Amino acid sequence: MWRPEEEIRADLQSGSAERVANGLRDLVDAMEGFDEFPIAPPGVEILEPLGFEPPREVLDWFVALMDQYEEFEPDLEEGERFRRMVEVALRYGKSRVATHVTDLVKIRANKLKLIADLLSYVDRRGVGNNDELYGIRVFVEELLDGVDEVRSATLRALSVWREPLRRRVVDWIWPKLTETEKQELGEALGEGAPPKPEADAAVSGALPWKVIAVEIGSEWRRIRRGGSIHSGRSDTARFGR
Repeated sequence: MWRPEEEIRADLQSGSAERVANGLRDLVDAMEGFDEFPIAPPGVEILEPLGFEPPREVLDWFVALMDQYEEFEPDLEEGERFRRMVEVALRYGKSRVATHVTDLVKIRANKLKLIADLLSYVDRRGVGNNDELYGIRVFVEELLDGVDEVRSATLRALSVWREPLRRRVVDWIWPKLTETEKQELGEALGEGAPPKPEADAAVSGALPWKVIAVEIGSEWRRIRRGGSIHSGRSDTARFGR
């Protein structure tokens, strides 16, 4: 470690964006150099001085510390470490740091229980803004890219989420599901058909999945009355019809 412990601690407690970033970087350096020292585990709020879009590398440093640092005092149990990682992934959704977090989840021996616990936490937590919604969607999407047992555990946990968050996430992942998964998830939703799309017009620059099903008869009648299929009026039919 090339800097004294006291300097790193002072940086982390400074409330200065630059100093906090330097403190996290040097704490990771100490960890990777097998030169850890006792320090209070940082909370997610430590990143607030860096604004709404901290550099991705700073978020990765925080996640790495939650994953590997062994000298936290008091120590954090695994579930709390991952909850803090997930909180970062949600608060800073546009960074897609959720990819880093889900990669760590997938290699854990207890990954299925961890997935259930973390997705239950997300459900209880809810969503505060569009960036967080995007972060939640990316988190779930990345879990679905895991092996079959990870994918199944993710869908099971998602099926018991509360509305409207469940709907808004299911809309996003629906195109990535197999027909069997769609049927099973539809049954869990009490529908047995694809979900009704939401009007989340622009979520952090990413367009949500939308399906427009037009009933030809009613559309033809509207055109004859002088309307246009591009008039901006919605003739979206219910799914499954």
